[in-house]
Amino acid sequence: MRRGIWPIAVFVAGFALAAAGIGMREGVAAGELLDNGGFESWSGAAPVSWNATGSYARDDEQGRSGTGARFNGSGTLSQSAALDPGAEASAEVWAALIGGSGTTRLRLSFLNASFLPLGVDVLDERTLTPGFTRLALTITAPPGAAWAMLSIEVSADGAGIVAIVDDASLSTQASPEPTPESPTDTPTAAPTKTPVAEPTATTVGTKTSTPAGTATPSPQPTATTTRPPSGTATPTPHDGPSPPPTPRPPPPTATPAPRPNVPPPPGSGGVLADGDFEFVSDGAPSFWDNFGGRLLSEPEATRGSWSALLLSDSASTKWVHQAIEVEPTTWYAGSAMARLASGQGELFIRVSWYLSSDGSGSQIGQDDGPTSSSGDWTRLTFGPVRAPGLARSARFRLMLRPEGGAAALFDDANFAAVPAPSATPTASSTPSATATPARSPGGTAALPPPAGSVAASGTPAATPGT
Repeated sequence: MRRGIWPIAVFVAGFALAAAGIGMREGVAAGELLDNGGFESWSGAAPVSWNATGSYARDDEQGRSGTGARFNGSGTLSQSAALDPGAEASAEVWAALIGGSGTTRLRLSFLNASFLPLGVDVLDERTLTPGFTRLALTITAPPGAAWAMLSIEVSADGAGIVAIVDDASLSTQASPEPTPESPTDTPTAAPTKTPVAEPTATTVGTKTSTPAGTATPSPQPTATTTRPPSGTATPTPHDGPSPPPTPRPPPPTATPAPRPNVPPPPGSGGVLADGDFEFVSDGAPSFWDNFGGRLLSEPEATRGSWSALLLSDSASTKWVHQAIEVEPTTWYAGSAMARLASGQGELFIRVSWYLSSDGSGSQIGQDDGPTSSSGDWTRLTFGPVRAPGLARSARFRLMLRPEGGAAALFDDANFAAVPAPSATPTASSTPSATATPARSPGGTAALPPPAGSVAASGTPAATPGT
């Protein structure tokens, strides 16, 4: 991700769209903000809700999922949406080259209530390839922001370029409350599940929880699983596909518990607080937050008594996250156990780097680890990656990129400083997720990608007025 100069044509297009939606300014809710992000709805030759420049057309055969938007040469598709200042915005789009050569950019810009640009303009730029490539951005809306404009820009290197874009998304969530200077309510490890009002017993994976709030074993066809005490859990065998979870009602209190400013509990993951998710408040992990979906504590764990359960009812990307302080130019690596309890999608670790000390404000870099789509517990890995020279904090994210309704379980997360890697990596003996390219749109210095992979491009560019 990098900053760029506000394009005049895109601003004019965004002004018209923003003005049309002025009645929606109040009460902006978190969630998906784009309309027709999959380009499935068209009015004649134009995608509904999008403003376009250049030559483009509907493509029913080469879209990533259904219909896509086809660019014949250079052009821009843009759409504006209302949001609140301080909300964390996450944008993505997929693009593929059909012919010729060129680049594609995902740009996110912010306007005030008078539809004037605020000078915050971030983008992810990639060289177009024959296969679909994902472009993604995550940034906190600046003070005074009332509108966000997402723009998809295709630039042709010459005549004859044809590109397809599909599955665009822009979602937001209110920023977490500032971390208190001193702890006001330190959660304690809970050997039994915090009571949550539930009409009937529900099942996720192979564990069952009851309305009384205490995890109780459910009879299995050939054996009875006994609920072990904290710290002695036996991994649950997986003889076949796991049954899908039954969605549970939300906890009685929707407000997340504040994250106390205390050292990580013993046995948790490096600089992460409670990386093994053993601390529970109101039915959810005490030291973690979620972006999208619903976050709950679940009595199925690789170790101990609890794991984090992230429920999704849509195809938008969601994650569980925690902010931690980091040292500039220091190498970091991480891992976590994860599995898809139901549905289809990808699980991976993402780390976003920030200038601030608490993971707030605009990010200056972003790196992804390899992905997994397994229904069995699999170790996700990350790094080693070197923190940017100006980074003072990072957000460690356990990502779920679903294809629709899905549920993901995470446990035993770890993130810590490590020695600088040697020139020749040592093969790991631990099975891990399938390797995919690490992305560093903010210019983070990462290890070279595996042979045959394509690393993300993008370096910091000048901020307007500098």
